[in-house]
Amino acid sequence: MKYGIIGNKKNIFNVGIKNCEYINIPLEQFPDFLKKKNFEALNLTGKFRHEAIKLVDSFDESAKITNIIDTIINRDGKLIGYNSRYFSFLNFVKQNNIITKNDKVLIFGFQNVDIVKAVESLCPKAISLSYSYVVKDFDADVVINLLSYKTDSTTSQINFKKFKNCKAYIDFNMHYIRTLEELNATENGIKVYSGGYVFAHKIYDTLNLFRDPVDIKDIYKSYALYNSNLVLIGMPSSGKSSFGKYLANNLSKKFIDIDEEIAKKIQMPVHVFIEQYGENTFREIEKVIITEISNVKDAVIATGGGTILNKENIISLKKNGFIVFLDRALKDLVPSSERPLSNNAELLEKMYEERLPLYEKYSEKTVLNAGEYKSVAENIKNAYLYLIDNREV
Repeated sequence: MKYGIIGNKKNIFNVGIKNCEYINIPLEQFPDFLKKKNFEALNLTGKFRHEAIKLVDSFDESAKITNIIDTIINRDGKLIGYNSRYFSFLNFVKQNNIITKNDKVLIFGFQNVDIVKAVESLCPKAISLSYSYVVKDFDADVVINLLSYKTDSTTSQINFKKFKNCKAYIDFNMHYIRTLEELNATENGIKVYSGGYVFAHKIYDTLNLFRDPVDIKDIYKSYALYNSNLVLIGMPSSGKSSFGKYLANNLSKKFIDIDEEIAKKIQMPVHVFIEQYGENTFREIEKVIITEISNVKDAVIATGGGTILNKENIISLKKNGFIVFLDRALKDLVPSSERPLSNNAELLEKMYEERLPLYEKYSEKTVLNAGEYKSVAENIKNAYLYLIDNREV
């Protein structure tokens, strides 16, 4: 065997390396497995990381400081242990000039000793807290979040307005492409480094130990493409559902039509529900559905035309999605009796004028639906890939 992963099969590590086998063994069989030395390199997670320190032939400074090994290299029959999370994080913050020795660094969470030790080596003013503590009259230059993310949350757990001098936020959570904390930090003008960025660097440094380097951007792109959603916003009849289905098939992703999901929930056509119960009631249900859908990964999502009327919907969709505005000229939009809010030309024009600024505000890329169908579809796909490619790593 060349490369192996022991512990968590879903570790992001296997996104960045090919020919890597998952080894499913209990902890008590781990010592015997290592003795056989039938591998070139291993990546470890969970309890295996703590056990390995007692079993390797030698280890470097990163493992000595943390008493944890997450990478084992077989060098000519000698097993050498490293803590790649520790030294890759140091490399990451140094390369990006994130933390200096005079910075105040606030760390939420105690469980990741690798990162806490790394920060302490850089900055003696680091302070570790949990969310249960009240952060009162404390200003941080850098905030690091090591705690697990609450997937049912709709509001940021960190109030970045408290941190007047904060220049950077590092979020280790990888459940979302962008957590609510990241979005909140960005709104407050703080430079954000997501879990995807940090782990792309970890994989990069680990693969260098493996002597099998891969470009960091390729690592992040593989992760982002697999985990993120393409979210289409735009006017009714702009083509969101049609292009959404086509692109889901083209990108090998799931397709979700939010109006269809709402119809399943209310057990009637959307237009009938709006006529009977009104738009406000419909919008409340729409918000609930979108909050649920925000946890989905690897999908193309066609939103309703009015999804952008509630900012919380956009925040939810941005957690795992890149938002593309499918713009269609007013003259090409079609009124429909199945759309009671735009069932004639006059209502449609008024809606277009009211919503266009919101589509432009919340979209990350705009694609004009004009011309040959496959050409427009390709433009949407390219816009999505551009957004992934141009996230800093």
